Amino acid sequence: MDYQHYFNTKFYFYAFLFISHIIIVIFLWFNNSYLNQSDFLRKTPWAKLLIRLGVTVLLVDMFFENYMPMIKDKKVIEANSYVVETGVAKHEVYNGGLMGLSKSLKVRFEDKEKNFKIAWAEDGISAGDEVIVTYIPNTEYAVVEKAR
Repeated sequence: MDYQHYFNTKFYFYAFLFISHIIIVIFLWFNNSYLNQSDFLRKTPWAKLLIRLGVTVLLVDMFFENYMPMIKDKKVIEANSYVVETGVAKHEVYNGGLMGLSKSLKVRFEDKEKNFKIAWAEDGISAGDEVIVTYIPNTEYAVVEKAR
C-alpha cells in the first residue's frame, strides 16, 4: 500500500491551510475597506483590533498545534519510516469534526490505548477487530487496515 500518498495528501492539505490562513491574516491587517463595511466596526476601532488580534492568535495556535507537528513528520514521510503497530479497535471509525470531515479511531495495544486521526481506513472496521495501524509519530495520522 502506498502510505506515502495518504500522508503526503495530509501534509499538502495542512500546507494549503497554513498559506490560506496567512493570506487571510495579512488581508485583515492591511485592508480596512473589508472591516469598514460594518457600521459597528467603522465606529469602534478597538473591535477591529480585537478581530485582527483574534485571527492572528488563532494562526499562531494552529501553527504550534497542527502545522509544526506535520512539518516534523515530513522527514518521516519522505523516509518511509512509519511506526507500525498491531492492536484491537475499541470502536468503529468515528466521523467527527466539521461536517464529519475528520475521522478517528481508538486502538488498544498490549500496554496502552491510543487515539488516531485517520488518513485512510479500510472499510468494515468495527469494535474488537484486530487492526494494523501505520502512523506518523508527531501528528498520529494513521492508515488503518484489518489484520488478516
